[in-house]
Amino acid sequence: MIELRQPASILLGCGSTVRAGEAVRRLGGRRAFVVTTPGMAGRPVFSLLGDSLEGEGVAMAVWSRTPAEPGVVDLEEAVAAARTADPEVVVGLGGGSALDLAKLTAMLLVNGGEAGAYYGTGRVPSAGLPTVMLPTTAGSGSEVSQDAVLTDRKAGTKRGIKDLKLVPACAIVDPDSTCTCPPALTAASGLDALCHAVEALANPRADGVSDLYALEAVRLIVAHLPAAVDAGEDRAAREGMARGAMLAGLAFSPVGTGGVHACGYPLSGLWGLSHGLANGIMLPHVVAFNAPECPKYRLLSPILGSDETAAALTELVVRTGVPSRLREAGVERRSIPAMAEIAAGDERHLAANPRPLTRRDLEMIFERAW
Repeated sequence: MIELRQPASILLGCGSTVRAGEAVRRLGGRRAFVVTTPGMAGRPVFSLLGDSLEGEGVAMAVWSRTPAEPGVVDLEEAVAAARTADPEVVVGLGGGSALDLAKLTAMLLVNGGEAGAYYGTGRVPSAGLPTVMLPTTAGSGSEVSQDAVLTDRKAGTKRGIKDLKLVPACAIVDPDSTCTCPPALTAASGLDALCHAVEALANPRADGVSDLYALEAVRLIVAHLPAAVDAGEDRAAREGMARGAMLAGLAFSPVGTGGVHACGYPLSGLWGLSHGLANGIMLPHVVAFNAPECPKYRLLSPILGSDETAAALTELVVRTGVPSRLREAGVERRSIPAMAEIAAGDERHLAANPRPLTRRDLEMIFERAW
């Protein structure tokens, strides 16, 4: 059994950012706290958001210090700024990091305490402030999911908070806002979305409904990611990717992700690889390991044009231009045992993998990816 929950409102399509003010007002908001990234103020989507909020009489306070891989300190700073602003609605504007911080900020404004108290699944007591999510990358699917992640630099990994109460009230998926996303970030984000869809499909908890989302997400990403990377303002490619990432978010949110994420977390925590790049590198190797016990991969053959799922995924990673091997991304081989140990302790993700993974298996997979 799975429990499906998604935003009460999803505004999808080019130009939908102009309805952000309407969405906030519909949630009863007259004061909005916007969590975003450095440099976002210079992009057209920021002006569109500001104009839309102003047009609806919504006051806007902005916190724009979200780093690429935020941790607890970043969240604490965002929450402190939000308490001063005293918002009624929290808005996330940016990639997955900004959206995750916005969701957690809204949650902590109501529940209080420290983030560590909520790590795991289903540990949030009360719904936070209403949230409106505006992704500027096609990747994390955080705009529609019940997940948020922080980097634990001391432990060398990431920590997730998964709870139905984190599902945003509204997602505004405007492909136009992703057109200025540079090629490397477009590629890494898109591979993250692909990973979400493939892992959701292979998940032992997967349901026919989540499979529909996952397969359509893979189809859209495979069809549009290369063009989105090569021709940044190809609106058809950007729209296909925005839809694919959103559907991948809807696919994995109720069932979770698996071994790829278990491997990807220490790559981000120890080596600073972006979440999408780490997942993109590891995806073909975990799929190759899972293949003997995952017949559902055969559903991907018509989409990938090959019965060799892992090889086809490797080809797609190479096509996007990002590193396809750990050594190409600057990861030193000596860290493999430590990364395998961290991954082996990630019970939440390993439990959702279609094939059991031991520490020795994980070390072997890291070696093959290196």
